[in-house]
Amino acid sequence: MSTRQRQLDLPNDLPKALNLADVSVLSIPHVADWPYRFSSWALDNPLNTRAWLDGSSQLLGWAVMQTPFWAIDCVIHPNAPSQLYTEMIEWTQARAKNMAALGEGRPMWFVSIATACRTQRRDLTTLGFKDVSEAGEDAWSKVLFELVDDSLSAPIQLPEGLQIRSLNTSSEIQAYVTIHREVFQSENMTLGWRTNATCMPDYRNELDLVITSEPGELYGFCVAWLRQLASGETVGQIDPLGVRESHRGQKLSQALLAEAVRRLRRQGASRIYVETDKQRSAAMTAYTSMGFRIAHNVLVYRYDVTEQ
Repeated sequence: MSTRQRQLDLPNDLPKALNLADVSVLSIPHVADWPYRFSSWALDNPLNTRAWLDGSSQLLGWAVMQTPFWAIDCVIHPNAPSQLYTEMIEWTQARAKNMAALGEGRPMWFVSIATACRTQRRDLTTLGFKDVSEAGEDAWSKVLFELVDDSLSAPIQLPEGLQIRSLNTSSEIQAYVTIHREVFQSENMTLGWRTNATCMPDYRNELDLVITSEPGELYGFCVAWLRQLASGETVGQIDPLGVRESHRGQKLSQALLAEAVRRLRRQGASRIYVETDKQRSAAMTAYTSMGFRIAHNVLVYRYDVTEQ
């Protein structure tokens, strides 16, 4: 089968790209939160995207250099030619080197992939990627949790003076950017990215939650996404979720999560997912205590640009 390449034509290619992610066999830990990732400032430069098509212009695979996440998002059709995944990863390596030369990239990039994808994991290793799940103090792997017991996600009483409500997108986006940067200790979140996310077709303000004081100060946030998959099933995913350090220990994260679950179910989500790092023991315990169980174990592979 012959293939050709081009940049992703966004937003025109977005429905096809999401449909391909739904049917891909790679079990990447993103189910409904793709619109959040496709809103990032990495997409401001179309050179950070690539699409592979067959002779009939059917989308066989796509890749995005997600600079804010230091991540490579890579999706491939289950019926794509066997060598296509290698070709796609080689493109990401070439792009990573080009970005580094221009001072635009990262010194290392990461690919998340399910443990069951043995062929693709072998390809990654052959191309110089390293599995970092057992890398000592720097070990990193992930899990995709699925909610299986709603009864454990019961509403939680908030401290007096606090409330959960939807983000006011006309006046609070900059305040959200500030708290997001503080919680994750990173300046990757930008006003443009957060604004773009509210303009995506799958964005629902009812699922964009914040915890605030009565004067309106933001103490925590939880963004939930709802999508109808190619199969017709409606699913939800929670990402991102965070609480200011000054207000941790009050179960605000659990309260946000429980409210997000309630709203997702009310809007028809038959399954609800959340992704976290396996090394975050507190998060693993918290999600398990609220009825989530592991759907996929996900390995992380690292590619060091500077060593090439």
